[in-house]
Amino acid sequence: MRLISAIFRYYRENFYLFWRIMLPVIFLGFLLDIAILYGLYHNVTNTLWTVSTSSGFSVTRFFETDPSSEPIFTFSATYSSPVSLFLWFAMCPLALAVFQIRRGMNVSSRSVWRQTLRRIRSILVAALLLLVRGAMVLVPLLLIFFALASFPAVLIVPALIAFCIIVYFSVRWSLYNQCIIIEGLTAKAAFRRSSELVRGRWWAFFGRYLLLIWVSGVLTGLVFAITLMLLSIANSEFIPIREALLSERFIMLFFGVDITFTFNGREFIFGGVAATLDGAPSFRTIGVILVVKTLLCAAFEPIWALLTTHLYLQRTGESDLVSE
Repeated sequence: MRLISAIFRYYRENFYLFWRIMLPVIFLGFLLDIAILYGLYHNVTNTLWTVSTSSGFSVTRFFETDPSSEPIFTFSATYSSPVSLFLWFAMCPLALAVFQIRRGMNVSSRSVWRQTLRRIRSILVAALLLLVRGAMVLVPLLLIFFALASFPAVLIVPALIAFCIIVYFSVRWSLYNQCIIIEGLTAKAAFRRSSELVRGRWWAFFGRYLLLIWVSGVLTGLVFAITLMLLSIANSEFIPIREALLSERFIMLFFGVDITFTFNGREFIFGGVAATLDGAPSFRTIGVILVVKTLLCAAFEPIWALLTTHLYLQRTGESDLVSE
């Protein structure tokens, strides 16, 4: 409880500073989202729009080979706002701001970003390494997954292995941002340093992260549920999501973590309520959902920075957010 109280106290006292730090990333991510959605909305046909309480919305484009040729091959591409990925690039300046505030230094968004840009090469290399290492693990598992496609009962094994690997390394490398921006390490050294700091405390870190994921998931689901219900009053396309929210599926919002999988031809959904719209929604309503999603993602980003920096300070022996 002391940690939760300290995190929200720091958040409240430095609210405007944190949002000024995130503003450039929010602005760029939002503009990119709007540009892509505008192109999809006005130039792409054969799309399927889905709204949900976990991701806000997604649009799927279906592709099919010429029906006159054999065999017919169908695949789809789905776009969902990547605003949370954009905001992750604000983690380093946010972590640096928290570190400097804890040391009693004068902090401004300009000075924080100036110091962050000096480490931009390591930050970008770290992002690239995460993609490469993720691909090295997931690609073989996907090949196994497709090889076992004819045995549905066995598919859960590679899925669980992939999930466990992702969770393990996500926790193990969760302090790499602090190691880059505070200690000035290179990307590879930052991952090694993060692993050293987490070693022996993996489960404690995991428990704190899981609690934050659950709370943020529940709050996000409730805010999206209210937003979609309000939109359904003026837009008939949103009636399916309103009916879903007014059913027993509403209780799924409190699961917190969004998990969807298919087993033996049956789809299982936990942690969110979703519905396919009867038609394409207006661009204005999609814009409203995008604004809500952007604000929600941005609201939780400083909390992640505060929590991970607190854990970093604890493990490096430089006090923490709780101690005064």
